[in-house]
Amino acid sequence: MKAGDISELDLKIARLLLSLEEKYPSLQNVCFYKAVDVDKTLAIIVGHGDVPRLLGYGGKIIKALSDEIGKSIRVLEYGVDDRKFLEDLFMPLS
Repeated sequence: MKAGDISELDLKIARLLLSLEEKYPSLQNVCFYKAVDVDKTLAIIVGHGDVPRLLGYGGKIIKALSDEIGKSIRVLEYGVDDRKFLEDLFMPLS
């Protein structure tokens, strides 16, 4: 954490995801990279192909994270091209 690579927020989100693994086993296969807090939204950046795992279970994982953090959640994929990343980031919340 001294180098600034891992923030307190990253640790908090990682712990939350770990606490949800028993109830939602698909989380065991999610590669969490980073959490970014922007105003009323928390962006969670995960590995390639992991977005559906977080959005599964009828949105219950995202709801649990949102309730715990008190912000809306955006799940973004790490390593995609800049255009795709920005489209995912700014796509209207449904």
